[in-house]
Amino acid sequence: MKKLAIISMVAAAVLLIAGAAFAETLVYNPGRSSVEVESGKALGMSFTVIVDGLANEGEIQFVDTVGSGNLPASWIKASPGTARVDPRSPMASTALVIEVPAGTPAGTYAGFVRSNLAGVRQVDPGSGSYVVVNVTEAASCSGPPELAVTSVSPEVIKVPNNKSID
Repeated sequence: MKKLAIISMVAAAVLLIAGAAFAETLVYNPGRSSVEVESGKALGMSFTVIVDGLANEGEIQFVDTVGSGNLPASWIKASPGTARVDPRSPMASTALVIEVPAGTPAGTYAGFVRSNLAGVRQVDPGSGSYVVVNVTEAASCSGPPELAVTSVSPEVIKVPNNKSID
């Protein structure tokens, strides 16, 4: 019976420590987004991070990691890159800018964008925001414009209110 009581106390202590280790959890809005960007162009989208269970003030680093996919981290920037949060105002928004380099092959690129909360010892970054970027090819010209004649009949131009010319 004594062993069972000790095991129970140890298990309760482990659960208490584990719960305290991740007191704050980051929640993302949108949780999933899909955008279409032409190769060589950039696109901005709204991005919000909510700190669930925030006890002290901290600073959100909006783009900490980009992973679990083929979306290059170098394409994703936040403007502003950081924001202060506190228990009275535990959420912050930014513009995520997705910049696709010129020459990028058309296709679908995706990954999880995760943030970080600096100034807080232990924070659960959550699952992140799943971002899907559909890259389209840039429109291009291969030379000067060409004029194609589609009719061989003479053109007649009628000018309204004209006088006869003798």
